[in-house]
Amino acid sequence: MDRILESGVRDGLEITVVRNRQELGSIMEAWEELQKAEESPVPEVDPYLYTYKMQSFGPDAEPYIVCLRRDARLETMLIGRYEEVDMPIRLGYLTIVKPRLRKILVYHGGILGRKADDACAILLRTLRDCLNRGEADVAEFNHFHCDSVMYYVIRSKTPLMSLGCLPKIDGHWKMEIPNCMNDFYQRKSHKRRQMLRQAIRRLEKSHKVYMHIYSDGDSLEQGISAAASVSSKTYQHALGGGFLDNLQTRSYLLQVARQGWLRIYILYVNNEAVAFQWGIQYGGTFFLRTIGFDPKWRNWSVGTVLFLKVLQALCEDPNVNHMDFGFGDAEYKNIYGDTRTDTSAINIWADRLYPRLLNFLRTGMVGAWLAASYAVNKLGLERKIKRLWRDRLRREVAREAQGTINAGTGDPDDSGL
Repeated sequence: MDRILESGVRDGLEITVVRNRQELGSIMEAWEELQKAEESPVPEVDPYLYTYKMQSFGPDAEPYIVCLRRDARLETMLIGRYEEVDMPIRLGYLTIVKPRLRKILVYHGGILGRKADDACAILLRTLRDCLNRGEADVAEFNHFHCDSVMYYVIRSKTPLMSLGCLPKIDGHWKMEIPNCMNDFYQRKSHKRRQMLRQAIRRLEKSHKVYMHIYSDGDSLEQGISAAASVSSKTYQHALGGGFLDNLQTRSYLLQVARQGWLRIYILYVNNEAVAFQWGIQYGGTFFLRTIGFDPKWRNWSVGTVLFLKVLQALCEDPNVNHMDFGFGDAEYKNIYGDTRTDTSAINIWADRLYPRLLNFLRTGMVGAWLAASYAVNKLGLERKIKRLWRDRLRREVAREAQGTINAGTGDPDDSGL
C-alpha cells in the first residue's frame, strides 16, 4: 500500500489521505490538539485509543484519515478505517444475501476541527473519489447527528442512486450531571421522586448493599469477573451481547484503565454481584457502555439502585459534567436523559453497477420491513411481541444456567452463574 493514498489542493485547502498505520505518528500531535478543542470529544476517535484499536485489528487493518490543511496547519480531519465485512441484506431477520464488501467506516464523532460547509463538501468529494476508484464499495458514517453540517452535506450533495435510502433514525441520549442528588430529584415529578428514593430504602433496609468501583489495572480482574457473572444471566447474553469476558474485551479495558478512563460499577447485595454498569470517563463526560442486572433481583429494582449510586458518585466528581447514554431509545434513557438527538448511519455507495444494485436491493428490503413494522405498530402489537420475545430469552438463559449447574461435579458456585 502507498503510504499516502491521495494528495491535492481544493479551494485553498491541502488534502492528504493517510491509509498506512506507520504514518499515524506524523499527525498525532496535531490530531490531539483538534481532539482537545472539541466541545464534546468522543473517546473512540482519541488518537491513543484509535491507534490501539488499529493494532488490535491485526496487521492488515488500514486507517482512512482525511486531513485538510490551510497554510500547513491541520484544520479539519475525517477519522475512519477500511474493513472487509459481510454486509447482509435482510427482510426483517431473514437474510436474503450476504455479500462480502470492502467498506470505509467513518467513526461517530469522526469529523474534527472546522466543520463548515466547504470543508465538509471537500471531505465528501474526497471520500466519493476513493469509492469511485474502486478502493472500497461503500462508506458508512456511523451514528452521525442528523442536525450536523456533514449530515446535511451528504444528504444534499450525494446522487440519489449512490445514497443509502431509508436510514434508520436512532436517538442519542445525554443528561447533565446535577450538582447534587437533591437537584436531580427536584427535576423529577413527585411520584417519580418517591419511587426512586423508596427503591434504595427498601433494598438497604432488607439487605447488605454496597457499590464498588473498579477503575485500575490492579482491580480489573475482579471487576470483569463480577460484570461477566451478572451479564451471563441476562437476555442480552442469549443474543451474544451484554458484557463479554474475552481476550479482546480484557485487552481493551486494560488500555482504557491505563489512561485512567475506565469505570466499572458493581452493585453487591449480601456480597453477591447483582447489577453492573461500565463506561469511559473522558473529556468531562461519562460514556455509559453496557448495563445489566440479575433477573432474580428484578423485584428489588437493583438496576435503578445502581444507577442512582453511580449518579451520586458522578455528582461528587468535579471533572464530570455529562452522562452519555449512547444510541437507541430505551425507557430508562427517556426517564433520566435531558436531551435526545436524532442520529443515523448513512451509507454512500460507489458509483459502480454492483454497489448500486446492492443499494437498490437493500433499500427495497428495508422499505418492505418498515411497512410491515408500521402495520404491527398501528395494531398495538409491537411492545407485546418484544416483551414475549425477551421473556423467552430470559427463560432460555435460566434453563442454560440450571443445566450448567446440574452438569457440574463440584460446587455450583464454580460455574460462575
